[in-house]
Amino acid sequence: MHHEEDKEVRSLSQVAKYTITALILGIITAIEVLVLYPPLAYAGDGVKIALLGFLALTKFILVVALFMHLWHDNPLFTGIFTLGMIIGAGTLVALVALFSYYPKPENAVKHPPLDDMYEMRYKEKSEGADYDKHAMVAPWESVPGVRVTV
Repeated sequence: MHHEEDKEVRSLSQVAKYTITALILGIITAIEVLVLYPPLAYAGDGVKIALLGFLALTKFILVVALFMHLWHDNPLFTGIFTLGMIIGAGTLVALVALFSYYPKPENAVKHPPLDDMYEMRYKEKSEGADYDKHAMVAPWESVPGVRVTV
């Protein structure tokens, strides 16, 4: 009988642990949403990105450690998952830095401004252009020298 009571008490503590974890995750999510509202809305983009990145990393570690039951396992397992998150975040930061700071070549193709594209499409539509005409063309029909029989 004593063993049954211990098991029941342990299961209640598991429920409490998961409830507290859910509350913490909810609070962190609320903070992430509040980043869009004053006073943090007026903060610099770097501050917002750093805060959101830290909160995401915190949520990731919490979920991995508790919901994947790594909390009571060897800390090496939690570290492996955390290392994966850090490598992924580092790759993301490196790619953003690469595309943000690397200068575009002078002869790079520049896309037209979106306003011009919308104006052109509106003009074509008002003139009666048929947007579905391209849906009926098979991809190989536009390739010169390729003949496919169906």
